[in-house]
Amino acid sequence: MFPTHSRVHAALPRVGRCFRTALDGRIALTRDWRHLLRTLAHVGPCALQTRHHGARLVTRLDPATCGPGIANGLLANATGAVHGRLPQWSHAWGFLRTCDCCASPGRIEVHNAAGGDFLQFCAPPHGDGHAWSDALAALVGDDLVPAAAPPVGCPFALLRLGRAHVRLPFDLTGLATLLRAFGDESLPVRCTLRTADVCHRRDLVPRRVDVDASLLTLGSPGASAQVALLFVRALALTSDAAGAALHLVDADDDILLTFSAAIDPFAASAWHGALRLAFPGLR
Repeated sequence: MFPTHSRVHAALPRVGRCFRTALDGRIALTRDWRHLLRTLAHVGPCALQTRHHGARLVTRLDPATCGPGIANGLLANATGAVHGRLPQWSHAWGFLRTCDCCASPGRIEVHNAAGGDFLQFCAPPHGDGHAWSDALAALVGDDLVPAAAPPVGCPFALLRLGRAHVRLPFDLTGLATLLRAFGDESLPVRCTLRTADVCHRRDLVPRRVDVDASLLTLGSPGASAQVALLFVRALALTSDAAGAALHLVDADDDILLTFSAAIDPFAASAWHGALRLAFPGLR
């Protein structure tokens, strides 16, 4: 059992509102995932992040617009969807503290049984901390839920690549060229991040494509994606009825992140030609 103490967080004073927390401020939340997601639908817009050890995908989302599927782990709108595999979810923590980097007043982290925090909901920067406090109060779970043991090895299980039509060495320049071309033409690309716990896809226009020694970062109004280059070993192209998909894979052939055609008809028709232009090896 983790050590606890009760307190009202100083940044968010509220008469009569206090939580039993761990020493680092985390609040044990319910493991009734349908109740958690239904409650979030009434909090308003938030930032949603999915992640694993090698990539993350972040989007702004208003759960209230996601329809009845939210109670079954499906958060979907016109630009993307998050499909949570609820039986894989283990425990969740809430936090009421102002983030130093984004000024969000609170967040919820969902973990798997191995301790991996694969899903995060964050209140908007400078958002209504009182509303977030009320939501967490409705979600408080068993105070005796133990903290997860430190993960042994990687706490994330990724989808393994099946048979690829084409494999290419990791060409970071070609990939950046491809993504920048879509940003220059204001065309969306679909990004997909999958683990055993969640599948997150988002159509985004890569207005910003940054590369440094360790990260590839895509930026778009309302969304961003990031890949740790240390883990990427190759590119793989697969094709099915939905079209061609370009996967960034690691040394074990696990898929870190996937790029494919967005739902936009013009972007979809441009995708295949753009792949051949960026990667001459596909010809």
